[in-house]
Amino acid sequence: MLRYTVCFCSLLCLVITTCPVTIAHGDDFERLGWTRVWQDEFDQSTVNTGEWDVLNRRDSFNNEKQYYLDDQVSLFDGKLRLTATNVPLDGKAYRSGLVRTHEEWSYGRFEIRADLPTTQGMWPAIWLLPRTVNWPTGGEIDIMENRGSQPFLTSSAYHWQTDPNVPCCDQHRYSYSEYTATDALGAPVNFHEGFHDYAVEWEPNELRFYVDGNRHFTLVGATQRPIFDTAKSLILNLAVGGDFGGDPNGSTVFPQHFDIEYARVWQRENGFFGLVNGGFDESQGSFNDWETFNSTGSNITIATAGATTGSSAVRLASQQDGVSFAGLYQGVAVDGGESLRVRLDSLIPTGEALAAGGVASIKVEYYNQFGAGYQSAAFLGEDQFILADPGSLTAAWRRHEYLVDVPSAAVEARISILLNEGTTSGGALLLDSLSVVSVDGIAGDYNYDGQVDLADYTVWRDALGSTINLAADGNRDGEVNAADYTVWEAALSSSSAAAAVPEPSTLLLTMLALVSSRSSRLAVRS
Repeated sequence: MLRYTVCFCSLLCLVITTCPVTIAHGDDFERLGWTRVWQDEFDQSTVNTGEWDVLNRRDSFNNEKQYYLDDQVSLFDGKLRLTATNVPLDGKAYRSGLVRTHEEWSYGRFEIRADLPTTQGMWPAIWLLPRTVNWPTGGEIDIMENRGSQPFLTSSAYHWQTDPNVPCCDQHRYSYSEYTATDALGAPVNFHEGFHDYAVEWEPNELRFYVDGNRHFTLVGATQRPIFDTAKSLILNLAVGGDFGGDPNGSTVFPQHFDIEYARVWQRENGFFGLVNGGFDESQGSFNDWETFNSTGSNITIATAGATTGSSAVRLASQQDGVSFAGLYQGVAVDGGESLRVRLDSLIPTGEALAAGGVASIKVEYYNQFGAGYQSAAFLGEDQFILADPGSLTAAWRRHEYLVDVPSAAVEARISILLNEGTTSGGALLLDSLSVVSVDGIAGDYNYDGQVDLADYTVWRDALGSTINLAADGNRDGEVNAADYTVWEAALSSSSAAAAVPEPSTLLLTMLALVSSRSSRLAVRS
């Protein structure tokens, strides 16, 4: 989880500046618009059968040769262990294990950390499948499959039926990708040695597959390749033999173990599918899903030092004389009339303050047609906020948070980061942890928990005077001030929590009024 250093500064400091935050490394996905909804860390003494089905099943598909038994499934050294043995049973030459979650999910990020077996005939798999919908009409998502004879390669796939209304399986189709990697010395990565992370992000109309944080496969839905929303459960199994990698032979060694350190599921906050790769960490640092503009190759780069989450951030540098601008953008689908929370972290490195006239900003542009050009007929307007200028604090990360209201006709909100240079070049800015989430538009609900209470007063109090941390900007004027207290107080008046409404001091409100003119916000609305 994200942690903040509490900043005790003078009242004047609170009013005029924003105190820096110290941000610890934590769970990146919780930072970037995902909420963890389920997990099993396998730290119990026995398998949690309240969460998992542990199968006893003789017959399987794909010409597999194992008998799945519950006694082949155990917890060992804080890991889930599926064990394959060559002990015959009821006509089957081998025994192995399979577990499947009771719960099903529609969309989400699914991540499993696992150590794979290594010998001919092993077929470990991590996959998602509906419980009650016939295969493949609801789709099958194979997060990871591996052949025991191929330690340097893993595979991911998606299976579907082009017309879900016809009987199985004449219209079964699939698409897959095989993944290899090299380490820092250029040697091939052996996925049978040690634990590796396997994940998929399943969203409407798109699947993104990852190994150790590297996205290696993306599928976008199409007329003949629908990405079904059918809810699916998580399956972990170790098959023996079959069509994928062949049967055991004289070289095969038993027993074999498929060890899983954890299984975790995230879903988007409020069901909103926001920015992808907001931390720039994909593929060991990349612009995946972002578009850059006016890039010279060195003015917009990935920085691998000092990130607030993960290992990467984006660096915007001023390098040219004269007035120019450069940046990057990404669009997200929105519903007209909703409210969005836009959040990011920024840092101006020591000795790299922006030169005179230089300004970095973030814009939220609105369009009634996805992918339309800026200032085209589909452009509906924009909100723009200053991130940094020549007088901004250096050498400390700052949290920026803004609330915007989407025009009723909008279908896309495009997040654009711009660095406008002044009359001379100079200065740089690091950006990390960008997220966009839909929030409930409840007046005075400054912590977005769905109700107005005293906790929202604390959010307002701690953000007083801020023009960059605007969670408590209840009247959307670009500054947290006395007017936002009034918004909260009015919303609280009918609540049972209103019995002891804290009153801000007269001195505090007076000083806020005196300095309110110092705050700046650029905003253009349709």
